[in-house]
Amino acid sequence: MPEYKAIVLKNLLGITLAILHGETVGLYKLRGKVGALLGREGNRPASNYRRMTRFFEAHALSGLWQAVLCMGLALLRLKSCYLALDGTSWQVGERKVHLLTLSVIYNGVAIPIMWRDLRKKGVSSLDQRCRLIRRAAKALNLKGKVLLADREYIGPEWFNLLAHSGIGFIIRLRRGMYAEAVGTQTYASMYSRIMASAKPGKVMDCIFHLQGQAVRLVMVRNTGRDAKEPVICLITDDIATAKKKIASAYFIRWKIEVCFKKMKGDGFGIEAAGLKCPAKFRLLMAMVVFAYILAVIQGMQEVIPTKNYASGERFNAHSQFREGIDLINANCTNLCKFIRFVYNLLLDANRRYKSPKAIFV
Repeated sequence: MPEYKAIVLKNLLGITLAILHGETVGLYKLRGKVGALLGREGNRPASNYRRMTRFFEAHALSGLWQAVLCMGLALLRLKSCYLALDGTSWQVGERKVHLLTLSVIYNGVAIPIMWRDLRKKGVSSLDQRCRLIRRAAKALNLKGKVLLADREYIGPEWFNLLAHSGIGFIIRLRRGMYAEAVGTQTYASMYSRIMASAKPGKVMDCIFHLQGQAVRLVMVRNTGRDAKEPVICLITDDIATAKKKIASAYFIRWKIEVCFKKMKGDGFGIEAAGLKCPAKFRLLMAMVVFAYILAVIQGMQEVIPTKNYASGERFNAHSQFREGIDLINANCTNLCKFIRFVYNLLLDANRRYKSPKAIFV
């Protein structure tokens, strides 16, 4: 980020470090932490608060948010087969927030790479999600990746946009959707055979055409303990991959729900963001994503202890994210240490990718 002055980067990384330590984006709550982390213990909290608010006022309309996101994604290089699309919403006073979010699944963790605040509750429109994908496809190299999404994100126009963007898809359908295009009898036969099968993971599929595009219907028995629908129906443009692999891939979509949980109550508390200006919130969100990437990468480098449960199952005692954020907070107790930490991560990424493609174009 050579185009930005040292003081800008200092404030950027100082606020990011305060977010990691405070596990909140509430600037008012962070006012007591940022001074000590910047080496200015004598500053009054009110002075620190003004410093942070001035930072967002000065850079909200600049390209700093994109530079921050680019710096974070440079650590990932988008090395993943899958994308996930979903939205999360909340309300602060009279202000409604609906973050339509596109994530990349990186080593089993969903990382937001593009988002849009729809400023409403409810589902997104076709136009809104098309704009998000066009923007992401223009800025990022997404060709060859596969989008995983739930039942909200369907429709021939949507599927065609993904195809023209070079993005494959595996998307859940409502029961009965496209039954006529498949053939009513074929659809009913597949469904009944799934229900009659004694195999818990029974999968069936067939290929059909939707407005000239060859697609595939995949049905799989829902083995969830509290499953409301006994059969999960999926649509995909992949007509070659084994049907069981298609069915298994869809469940990776759940990782974006985990990401939302970490971004909200269990990690950074983005619901507490008091920035009403969309441009300021966009910059703050980019900083949160950057902090999230740092925590995930650090956590992936550690051996996490496991825990035995009464069911006999064995899982990690806590997440990679939690392991990473705890280690960063323990080792980066001031801005100088944090800068060194970030610098070493970027240096290591550059060593591993000697000739990387530009992430943003």
